[in-house]
Formats: sequence, structure tokens, C-alpha cells
Amino acid sequence: MEKQFFKDVTISTVTYRVKDLNKMKRYYNEVIGLEILKDEETAGIVELGFKGQDAPQLILDGKADYKLITGPKNGLYHTAWLLPTRAALGDVLYRMLLNKTQLYGASDHSYSEALYLQDPEDNGIEIYADRTADQWTHGPDGGITGVTEPMDAEGVLASRSSDEPQPLLAEGTIIGHLHLSSDKVEEFFGFLSDEMILEEQMGFKNNVHFTSYSDYHHHIAVNAWGAESMAPYAEDQTGLAAYTLTYHNEELYNNIVAKLKANGRVVDEDVNHVTAIDANGVTVYVDFK
Repeated sequence: MEKQFFKDVTISTVTYRVKDLNKMKRYYNEVIGLEILKDEETAGIVELGFKGQDAPQLILDGKADYKLITGPKNGLYHTAWLLPTRAALGDVLYRMLLNKTQLYGASDHSYSEALYLQDPEDNGIEIYADRTADQWTHGPDGGITGVTEPMDAEGVLASRSSDEPQPLLAEGTIIGHLHLSSDKVEEFFGFLSDEMILEEQMGFKNNVHFTSYSDYHHHIAVNAWGAESMAPYAEDQTGLAAYTLTYHNEELYNNIVAKLKANGRVVDEDVNHVTAIDANGVTVYVDFK
């Protein structure tokens, strides 16, 4: 992990509405490896992440009887946890193989190596480690090029830090990127590029766009995969409820807030904090710290 790619923004927190709070809590703690920071199941809220960080990385909201939605949907494609090293990825793969955890993919993207899972309510998960930026490849237009090839699983396993299973994700793990879905992908890309001031790194019109700050491969991507069968976004169903983007560049933050206001997206504002609605209808908290 190279910190220069997160000097302008951190994806602090994602919030999911869930049907079975206990099952989801146990999955993200026992299978994924996040710590339980706050467990108020009777009140319908569980927070997970890592002690010592400013905010929980995942909030599970089970306060209402949400309708369970599976399959393609407007909202989340996956949340991606970025590990600090390849050795940490080896630790995760080793533990998951020992526990016979169901994996949906193990890929080499050239700029990263990644594992893919689906949680019990069909929210996508990526757990990945980046290669250093000097190993990334670029196209003629300067954009980052990626591939999807089988992971060198033996090499990743050989890099693990220990033969003892590590129950938690490594210290320093962050949410590296969000991958969203929209059946109006070009409209959503316009929201990302014009209002959130993200720069496209890779993309295919009417299909998928990868966008970032600071020349990262992507902080937020959006795709239209399965658009013909995507469930419309609704606040009474399970899935992505909100995400928090914390900016560390005041000029960038102020410019984004101005654009969100100009487009009528801001619904609440406080000092160094606005609540807005993205192009899917999902709540996005935009903070400066």
C-alpha cells in the first residue's frame, strides 16, 4: 500500500441495511476478519473495523425489517478492503483455504492481486493487495491498464507472514475502493467526474468506469453489468445505505461541496461535513479532516 494515493481522500465508512444482523455480524468478524467495535444488536446496530482508527469501516443497520434483495442492483457491486502487503493477502488466503471459505474469484489485475467473496446477503467483497505503482502499466492515453487473469495463488500463499492462521485482517487495512452499480452508468459517471471531481483511469462507454484521485487505479468505479435486471434502489431494502468520503485536501473538498450544492444534491450541512445524495439515490457523507 502506497500512502500517496490516499493523501486527498479516505473512504472511511460504508453502511449496509441488513436482514439478519447476527449472521452478517458474525460473517464480517469471523470470515472476513474485521473487529467488532460496537455491538448493539438489540438496538439494530453493529460497527466493525479496527481499534485505534477514527471511524468504523462497516456499519450494519438492522433497525428495520428490510426486504432482502439479491443479484444485480443499483447501489453496491463490492466494497474493497486494501491490505498493506502481499504477505497480508497470503495470510487471508491461507486462513480462508483452511476454513473452506467460499471464494468467488482470485484474480491478478496487473496493478493488484485480489480475492472476491459474496456476503450472506449478496453484497460483494474484494480483499486485495496492490503492486507498487512502478509495476503498473499504462496505455497510450496515460491511463492505467488492467487485466483479469488467475491469481498466482501459490506465490501469494508462499508470501504469508505466518503458518498460524491470522483471525483478523492485517493492521493498517483500509477500504481501498468502492465499486458501485448503476443501470444509468453514464449518468453516474457524470456525477463522479463532474461533481466529485474524480478522474477516469480506465473505462468503456455504457459499461464501466474506474475513477480516482491522485492517479490511483480507482477509488470509485461504477459498472452497468447486469443492468437489464438491476433492482431499482430503495431505502426499504438491504444493501448499501451510505458511504463516507473523508477529504484531506481543503481546496478539493470545497470545490466538491460547491458542485454538489449547485446540482441540488446536498440535504444537510455542518462544519466540514455535508450529507448528499449520489446519482443512485444513496446517501454520501462528504467530510473534511
